[in-house]
Amino acid sequence: MSVAIFNDIPFKDIYGDQKGVINGEYDKNSLSEHLIRYWVSYVECHHCSRENTCKFAQPHPKWEWKKLEIQCGVKSKFIKNFVALTFEEYVSADSLMQEKLLSATYHLAEYVKMSEVQIGWAIDDEWLNDVGEYGKSFLSNLVHLRERLTQAAQDLAFLPNLYRKKPILLVEGQSEKAFLDKLRESHNSWFTDLRTEVYGGNGNAHPRRIQMRLEKYSEDGYVCFMQGDKDGKEKSSFEKLIKQGTVLEQNTFLFTFDFESSIPRKLLFKVLKNLELLGRIDESEFLGKTNNESSICSQLNAVFDLYVEPYKVQIADELGWILNNSAFYWYQDENNFMEETELGRFLDFVINMR
Repeated sequence: MSVAIFNDIPFKDIYGDQKGVINGEYDKNSLSEHLIRYWVSYVECHHCSRENTCKFAQPHPKWEWKKLEIQCGVKSKFIKNFVALTFEEYVSADSLMQEKLLSATYHLAEYVKMSEVQIGWAIDDEWLNDVGEYGKSFLSNLVHLRERLTQAAQDLAFLPNLYRKKPILLVEGQSEKAFLDKLRESHNSWFTDLRTEVYGGNGNAHPRRIQMRLEKYSEDGYVCFMQGDKDGKEKSSFEKLIKQGTVLEQNTFLFTFDFESSIPRKLLFKVLKNLELLGRIDESEFLGKTNNESSICSQLNAVFDLYVEPYKVQIADELGWILNNSAFYWYQDENNFMEETELGRFLDFVINMR
C-alpha cells in the first residue's frame, strides 16, 4: 500500500485556524483517521436537525428519546471518501500542494456538515415556526455556506489534475452581457452555466483595476477570458495584461470595431426593424448604404440619423431572442456562419472556453 510522507506541512485545527503541522508517513486509512480525530467533533445526534433521517445516528441503549454521542458520521464519511479518492495526489504532491489539498479537504468537509445540518432545519416546519421572525433570516443566510466552497476552490486551484477551473468571461459592455444572458434563456448547455461580468464603464476599464479583478477571479478558482474591441481604448490594456501573464492571449477576443458591427448586416437589419428603429427604410436601402469597413454605429448615425448608443442593450437582447427562437440554426448553418462572420467566431470563442 502506498504512503504519503508529510514534512512539517501546515495543519488546521477544528476551527480552521493554522495551529500546527503534520509529520510522518500515512496510508489512506491512517490519514483519514488522523483528520477525523482533529476535525470532527463529538455530537449527541438528538440535538441535530437530521436525527431522524441520518443513517449514522445510533439509538441510546437507555433513553428512547436520545441518541448516542458520536463523532459526526456525515463529516467523517466525507473525509474518508475524499481522502480515499485523492490519496494518490497526496503521495505525488509537493509540500505546497499537500498543504492546499489538506486545506481543501477541511473546507469541503465543513461545507458538507454545515449544509446537511442547515438543510435539516430549513425543511423542519415545526422548528421554523418556533423561531418565528428569525426563520426568514436563517433561510437567507444559507448563502453564507458559499464561503467554504470559495475557500476550497482557492485551494484546489493549485491542483490542476484534481480540479477543473470554471471559465469566467469579462466583457467590455452591458450589450455583450445582455446578448449572452439572452442566449442562456435558450437553455442550451453551451450557455446555461456561463458566468459573464462587465469590466467596462465608469472607469472600471483601467488596466490596474482589470488586473486586480482578474487576479481575484484566478485566486477563487476561475480561468479568465476577456472580450474587447480592436479599435477601442482597451486594446492597449489587453496587450499589457497579456504581457504580464494576467490573461492568456488565446483567452481573449477582440471585435474589429465593436459588438454591433460584428452582427451580419442582414441580421442587424432584422433586429433594428423589430425594434422599430429604421422607420420605412427597406433592406436593400440599408444594405446599399452600409458596409463592413467601419463601425456600423457611426454609419447608422451618419446615414440614417440613428444614434445607437441608447439602444445597444435592446439590440443585443433582440439579437439573442432571434437566435433563440429562429428556425435559423446558426451553429449548423450551411453558409458557415460560425466561421465566416465575426459574431459567429465570437460565439465559437464562448462555446469553446475551457
